[in-house]
Amino acid sequence: MQYGDDRGGVHQDEGDIVDAPKPVAEALTRLNRALFLDRKDDADPGKRHTAPAALIQAAEKAAKGKTAVGKTASLPLNAGEGG
Repeated sequence: MQYGDDRGGVHQDEGDIVDAPKPVAEALTRLNRALFLDRKDDADPGKRHTAPAALIQAAEKAAKGKTAVGKTASLPLNAGEGG
């Protein structure tokens, strides 16, 4: 992701919710690499570049499952085993 500052390209995981500069967000949505969270940000007449509410909720839920270092929290090895 290019934020237009001196960091250069910054990696963003699938499902991350980021606040990108408008030109970057528009370019990414035209390339089907991102979706807008708010319909009013989507310049497409059919609003086809706006994420459905269920997808936004899933991304927010996934973000809450990440630890402070950005890794997905893992389950104990015996999770899901009977007993």
